[in-house]
Amino acid sequence: MKKLILSLFILILLTGCVCIESASVDEIVKSALQSKYSLYNHVNRGYKYYLPRELTVSESEYRNEVLKSKYYDYYLYVDLVRYNKKVTEKVEEKNNLYYSKLFEHDGKVGALHIKEIESDDYLILASYHYASIEVRVRKRDINSAVANIMVILSSIQYNDKVIENLLKEDKLNSTDESVDVFDDDLKREDYLDVGNHEEEDSSYYDPDIIN
Repeated sequence: MKKLILSLFILILLTGCVCIESASVDEIVKSALQSKYSLYNHVNRGYKYYLPRELTVSESEYRNEVLKSKYYDYYLYVDLVRYNKKVTEKVEEKNNLYYSKLFEHDGKVGALHIKEIESDDYLILASYHYASIEVRVRKRDINSAVANIMVILSSIQYNDKVIENLLKEDKLNSTDESVDVFDDDLKREDYLDVGNHEEEDSSYYDPDIIN
């Protein structure tokens, strides 16, 4: 019953405002950020968030998780060190991309970048509130992937006490290396795998996020 209620809330949250399949990327981002619900169904050490029903957690560490859909792998990274230190997040738009835009909500800043790697092959990177997600998808699945990403990032809640203990135990206070997946010098083999996507199965959808 609880899972059903959560699914209905997410359905109302997004599809009540925008139809994912026909919406613009801007509309999807805005709809997720303006959600009034604080729901979660997945808990990790130091944070929790809402995981759309289409996705499952296949690998999990307390700062990194791999989330799998039917066709794609989403890579989640949560920067507990920068969150704990309340380091000001720096985001910027990038030139010559298929899509690149900054967004802000309730004092939190974020960025969404979509880069065309080759025909019908796109790399999506979004960052918001000390977390980021990367996924590589076909063009027709950009909207649903962006919706999945924004549901997760906008629903992340942190547990300050648990994070403090984690940082003390594991001495994570060293500066982490920042990797820019949109660096033009990266070779194609450095990008995430897009996975197999059969044409006859392209009509799949997640009722949590797609109308």
